[in-house]
Amino acid sequence: MGTNVYKIQSRAKSKLCDIYSQAKCLHLTNEEIIVKILELKRALPKATPYYVQTYLNGCIEILTDQLYRDSLEFCFIMNNGDIVSTYKKSLRYYKTLGYSISELTDKKNRFYYIGTDKPY
Repeated sequence: MGTNVYKIQSRAKSKLCDIYSQAKCLHLTNEEIIVKILELKRALPKATPYYVQTYLNGCIEILTDQLYRDSLEFCFIMNNGDIVSTYKKSLRYYKTLGYSISELTDKKNRFYYIGTDKPY
């Protein structure tokens, strides 16, 4: 890999890590993260080799997986506005709040940042 290509790859990877770090701190939505990633990809030189782009896509998958694993919880929004989680360690775990699993099945759902009301 040439020095310039390595620099492109290294800088882009660093920027990706910054995007995901920012996402965790600022509780960015999935859409906001995607916009930032697309901006990063558009800023890559036109001659960026395919293998570098593929490497960066792999980094995105890993960082997204880490975000899901470490920072997000799957929640349901109840009719009364309560947000209840399926994450057992959550303060809003559905059983702790007195709900049964059958009460959740027809409710809207999405991922939220753990311990916040900020949707992913």
